[in-house]
Amino acid sequence: MKCFVFVVIVVFAVHDTDGRSYLNLPMCTPNCDNVQCPQESSFAGCERDLAYCTCCEECTGEIGATCNADTVRCRTGLVCRNNVGEERQLVWPTDKAYQGTCRQPSGAGNRNRRPRPKPNNRRPRPQCN
Repeated sequence: MKCFVFVVIVVFAVHDTDGRSYLNLPMCTPNCDNVQCPQESSFAGCERDLAYCTCCEECTGEIGATCNADTVRCRTGLVCRNNVGEERQLVWPTDKAYQGTCRQPSGAGNRNRRPRPKPNNRRPRPQCN
């Protein structure tokens, strides 16, 4: 049982909510030794984050901002929606073809999928001791 719990924790620790693995990201070791980042005062009133493989924080995308694999994510509460309506909270660095705009979530779900119907004949789960 302890082994099962360990495996479950490891699997969830390396996957995000989209089911994508953090282990598939290309290695990135930016050389930030001689980088001059903007002053703290330039971030007044914005949510900050790092874009993948960068040294300095940037303001997250507001409504209408371009979002893709090379930009910082959209601010909390927004999603990146492409021209076919697919929404993502985070555009992965490996998704170079994905281009979108920061928007309010549509409410229809993150992938335009229908929810799975719940069967009425579910068996009760066994109790673990």
